[in-house]
Amino acid sequence: MKLSELSIDQPITILVTIGDQKMEFPSAIESTNPRKKISYLAPIMREGKILNFNGKGILTSILVQLPESKPLVYHNVMLNTLKKDDGTFCYGIQSNEEGVEINRRGAFRCSIGIQTVLRIGLDRTTYDVTIRDVSLTGFSFVFANFEQTTEVGKMVHAVLNDYLEDTCENFSFQLYARIVRMEELENGKTIYGCKMEEKVRGLDSYIAKKERARMHNQRGR
Repeated sequence: MKLSELSIDQPITILVTIGDQKMEFPSAIESTNPRKKISYLAPIMREGKILNFNGKGILTSILVQLPESKPLVYHNVMLNTLKKDDGTFCYGIQSNEEGVEINRRGAFRCSIGIQTVLRIGLDRTTYDVTIRDVSLTGFSFVFANFEQTTEVGKMVHAVLNDYLEDTCENFSFQLYARIVRMEELENGKTIYGCKMEEKVRGLDSYIAKKERARMHNQRGR
């Protein structure tokens, strides 16, 4: 589900990260414009002034708890402060991203969308896949071939290679994991969620730098 598809008055939580400090602010959907993919949120006021969440080093995400479903999180959204015709304020978010379930392993998911190859079990055959996101404890992928499938419980091995232009760094990680869930997407593909048994050295630094680069690029648009 996209932010612009949420109903009016839907309660949400604005998650703010500044360095090691994390804060939460309750808000709600005031209105939406699905055609332009814009959502308008109730403002957070302090001493008569609206809090501004745009600034260097500030990461903001939106958490939504829908009835009878798992919480959804929209990572790294831009909250633009807007003044309405009646003189009051709100936050505007323009996003076409789908919300993702909160990582039940308690680790932040970094969206990457990197193409690579994957091996299943002891089979030496490789399969073209896209790693959709990665966290310190797991990752998810989809097969490039719609017809290719596998099963929950299978061990997989993928290589994550990435180059960050912002820091001029190359990263390469060997990801060994077990498939713990699978979910069919609207486009007919199946996403496989994997849990890694061991900590991958340097992955935490990569995720942090990847998120900072994403926010830098968004602010530069």
